[in-house]
Amino acid sequence: MSENHALPEEPQPSKISLSALSSALLILGCGSLLAGLGYLFSDAKLIAMILLGAGLFGLGFGLGPRFGPAWSAIGGAGLVLAGIGLLLVGLGTFEKTPASIHWPTAPATIIRSDAESYTTTEKVGKDENIISYQVAIIEYNYSVGDTNYASSQIALAPQQRGDAARLLTKYPIYKQFRAYYNPDNPGEAVLEPGKRKGNFLQPLIGVLLMVVGSLAAIRKFQRYLETLS
Repeated sequence: MSENHALPEEPQPSKISLSALSSALLILGCGSLLAGLGYLFSDAKLIAMILLGAGLFGLGFGLGPRFGPAWSAIGGAGLVLAGIGLLLVGLGTFEKTPASIHWPTAPATIIRSDAESYTTTEKVGKDENIISYQVAIIEYNYSVGDTNYASSQIALAPQQRGDAARLLTKYPIYKQFRAYYNPDNPGEAVLEPGKRKGNFLQPLIGVLLMVVGSLAAIRKFQRYLETLS
């Protein structure tokens, strides 16, 4: 006589955790949408695209568990929109980097030179290591014509981890340097022109978001069509 054994039930995600996640995504979505609409009426159209995409992502996936997969498909489309914006911003930065060597210069004075500490968890095999690192915060003033500007951009490429000590030593407070400013946009300036290291990260993340968003949108839209049939 054979015995029937009930298969163990798969653990279901907690409704409380799902509700909390949905609420957090909704807050993120609404805040990003409002910020994106603000940037939409400025010259920063690509920033507006990224923020609006992030807003649709948060709104779509926040409402998806409650109102169906159609909303999640919208969230996936938002991720694609944010990815396109990030890709275009990254490509623009990558193109400007060699040109920044030939930008005009203006005297700049360091007004802030300190560091902020961060911690992150990195998984190596089965082990998780907590890594602490610092990011240098260098702010400076410069003038172009009769207009004063302030910037905290050291280079067009993102700051590399482990660069903080070098930057703090190189740029002490109140010391003067030359700021290289964009002739088409004098409010954009760097202290170290021409650096490419790390410039590929923005386009790469943009492409990744586009791929993930497209897959999510297609999958959720197919599920939505299944509910109609």
